[in-house]
Amino acid sequence: MSDDEELPPSKLGTKEHWDMVYDCRADEQDIGDEGEVWFGEDSVHKMRAWAHDNLPSTSDKPLRILECGSGNGTLLLSFLTTPDPDAEPQQYHLTGIDYSEGAVKLGESVEKARRVAIEEGDEDVIDIDDVVNECTCEWRVGDLLRDEYQETWDLVMDKGTFDALALSDEPIAEKGGRLPSQVYPEQVAKLVSPGGFFLITSCNFTEEEVIKRYTKPGVGLSFHVPHKSFSFGGKKGQTVCTVAFTRDKAVANGNGHATPVAQPVQPDDPLFLCVDTDVCILTKSGKSGRAIGSTGNMTEDQKVMTELLTPFFGGEVKVHNDALLLGGGLLKHNVPWGVAVIAGTGSIAVGVEVDAQGEVVQAARRGGYGYLLGDDGSAYDVSRCAIRAAVDAFDAGEPDGPLSARISKHFGIQSVNGALSEVHKLNLSADPIQATNEQKLRISDLSPAVIECYTSTPPDPVAVTAVRAACRPLADSIVQLARQLLARPLPDGSQRTLQNAVFTCCGGVVRQEAYRRCLLEMVKEEGIEFGSIEPVSDVARSGAEGLVARSTRK
Repeated sequence: MSDDEELPPSKLGTKEHWDMVYDCRADEQDIGDEGEVWFGEDSVHKMRAWAHDNLPSTSDKPLRILECGSGNGTLLLSFLTTPDPDAEPQQYHLTGIDYSEGAVKLGESVEKARRVAIEEGDEDVIDIDDVVNECTCEWRVGDLLRDEYQETWDLVMDKGTFDALALSDEPIAEKGGRLPSQVYPEQVAKLVSPGGFFLITSCNFTEEEVIKRYTKPGVGLSFHVPHKSFSFGGKKGQTVCTVAFTRDKAVANGNGHATPVAQPVQPDDPLFLCVDTDVCILTKSGKSGRAIGSTGNMTEDQKVMTELLTPFFGGEVKVHNDALLLGGGLLKHNVPWGVAVIAGTGSIAVGVEVDAQGEVVQAARRGGYGYLLGDDGSAYDVSRCAIRAAVDAFDAGEPDGPLSARISKHFGIQSVNGALSEVHKLNLSADPIQATNEQKLRISDLSPAVIECYTSTPPDPVAVTAVRAACRPLADSIVQLARQLLARPLPDGSQRTLQNAVFTCCGGVVRQEAYRRCLLEMVKEEGIEFGSIEPVSDVARSGAEGLVARSTRK
């Protein structure tokens, strides 16, 4: 089965089917390899053994464990005991979530029976060498595809739930009309605590297919390389695979204010001090490898920070700007080239590639010239296009729409006709650099209102005009970069393809899904469609994680 191929729909993918199953089997507590239960005791034992080998020992608070689609709760309740006579009793907070109320009731009844059996020493439930753990259990009715949970768990488990949901062809309206199999990995990843684990058993997908679906850009999970997945025979003619993932975790993250324009960073500047703080944390973390990413620095800043950090590490430290840091996506996805775009207050598009030494280098560039000469598709550009479109609509005698009203309110004017004088105002009491920055930011601050009106139902025509006008030149830059690089061989002499390229982006504007969709649709219209897309919220972290991903493959 190809990476994006979906399974044919089946009744097993419907909530109605499982409601009926659990209503009919409310008193059933046995598990087996055949019948409606997809996996038998073997899968439960092996998933429990993996957890025993990989979860940290309980500290001062219980480890939180969640089973998605908990059914009768057999897997979750295996944590009531530990099959190791030398183990210390552990503290667990167990949560089972299922969209079937009948399953939740069944799980509760199985828990009660299991606890009684353990207390009585029932040999069918507890072995003489088992250690009894201190566990609290809760059972919830919930929709993992649509509900948003404001909590996370140290271990999230799935035993057949993804398989069932992948058999549904009912689109999820709340998630852009995508199928459950496409939405579920993203939803599950949100439930995993940073540094925590996701453990999944599947009989409908191979290990490679599971890894591909759960490590897609934007999901936030990484294949748990140190512990290989295992497989064992399930139903006749099928192979069951179990795969473990970790949620990406930054050990340290520092933040400092931006250095004033045209002033290089100094040793006592917060930009350097926040890196210094991170380094101190890293030295205490016990990690064997370290990677640092920093954003918001100019070329001169990079030189100063390199000089300051090199003595500490005992070797040269390379400091890159944020556009090149976005190239960390190449290392994370193990692809040789791509295009990185930043579209926030300003904008830049950079062609990046991995050279013969495995370093991410800039291969081509467009934009980044400042708002006077471009910054195409940036927050400033979106706002500028919106003001112009609103004034054009006013001059054409069109009634003010929601965005025109927002523009008038933003500038404190009666009508958008007065916006022309407002955008040219300068604070004459400030120095020239500060005054021009204030002017630029005053215009840029309109961009959230533009995007909001663009995504409203129905969308504001002025906002649509503005977003498309701002996207077009940035899309052209991306297309030109891609074509320019496609015409060249890779550093190893092989041919580039769009399938082995990644489009990675960051910035307050391009991270907005509606804006990004508009931008990439324009790019696609020109025949450019990247193999991977990765929006990034933290550029420094993305760059550092890319370096770490590369080091683990060496």
